Amino acid sequence: MEGKASNHCQSCGKEIQDDFKVCPYCGKKITKKVRAKNTAAGAHTSSKKLAGLTSTLGRFYKFAGRALRIIELRLFDGLKIAA
Repeated sequence: MEGKASNHCQSCGKEIQDDFKVCPYCGKKITKKVRAKNTAAGAHTSSKKLAGLTSTLGRFYKFAGRALRIIELRLFDGLKIAA
């Protein structure tokens, strides 16, 4: 369920949207307490995913910076030899 917050039904375990009051799969009522609990758990998971993504991007930019520096050094060395 992309673009919307999701929870899991306590009865059947299927993934449902956050704003559902009744599970469309089993018909059981979703209580506010369950919705709040699932939303809090989702926020924790999202922050872990964001931290992992940030770390991965940091490593990528560090690698890209090093690669560009090597290219730059080789380019300028080539210009010195040609001149």
